[in-house]
Amino acid sequence: MISTVDPGGQMLLAQLDRMAARLVTAQREISSGLKVNTASDAPDQVSGILALRANLGRNTQVRTNLERAKSETATADAALQRAVEVLDSAISLASQGAGSLAGGQRQALAEQARGIQQEMVGLSRTTYEDRYLFGGDLDQTPTYQLDLASPTGVDRLATPQATRQQEHPCGVSFAISRAAPEIFDDRNPDDTPSVKNVFAAVNSLATALEADDQAGVEGALGSLRQASAHVNAQLAFYGAVENRIDNAIDDAGALETRLKAALSEREDADITASILELQQVQVHQSAALQARAAIRKNSLFDYLK
Repeated sequence: MISTVDPGGQMLLAQLDRMAARLVTAQREISSGLKVNTASDAPDQVSGILALRANLGRNTQVRTNLERAKSETATADAALQRAVEVLDSAISLASQGAGSLAGGQRQALAEQARGIQQEMVGLSRTTYEDRYLFGGDLDQTPTYQLDLASPTGVDRLATPQATRQQEHPCGVSFAISRAAPEIFDDRNPDDTPSVKNVFAAVNSLATALEADDQAGVEGALGSLRQASAHVNAQLAFYGAVENRIDNAIDDAGALETRLKAALSEREDADITASILELQQVQVHQSAALQARAAIRKNSLFDYLK
């Protein structure tokens, strides 16, 4: 009986199958730039790659949030710098009003003081991206409005707290804002205006000037100086926050570089090696087929001899 099984042919087919698989792998690595395209390419690497991708995505979001917070705190910083300038103007007015002035001159200064009062209320309502920057956790509505009948010259519409935190790339969080009551409307434990209350200090100046009350103006001058020191302290807080955000952004950039390097090491293909592999497989395929073609094939007549 003549066997129809060709061991050499079977071996060739097996070799060609293996080479075809290597060829597909090399072509996929060259086209995608990755040595791990599916879980079956490197089952032991999958969990590590997924973890690195997740960390990279989280870091990217943290960095985006930091960039947004940077713009927000810069706006708040600028508003408080203006508040300091406005208080300096109020102190200047109080210094003039505390001196000996002719009749009617304090009234003229009072008009300027009321203008300062209006601007200070406006600064407490500073907005950023349709939110009240000093609105704390109630940032969709203003916290104050002008009310000259009030002892502080304003109506307090809400009493928000600023509990918002910004995440650092290392995982810790830090405060990035303060609410308007803490900045402009400092209060004693019994909820009466403290000596650092900005609104009360400006209102007392305007009221004393309107009443031509020299002693009252002198008292307002002391309050304004304490209020100015208080706002400067708030400004220092925002300056420290801006520095911390800048450092956090730098840390996020450095972490992104490390994560990308680690991910590249695990999943990126060596394109040069893949091209060489592709060329070698093609050469081996061609050689194997040529060698097989050169083998003399026996016919039925060869077995009948």
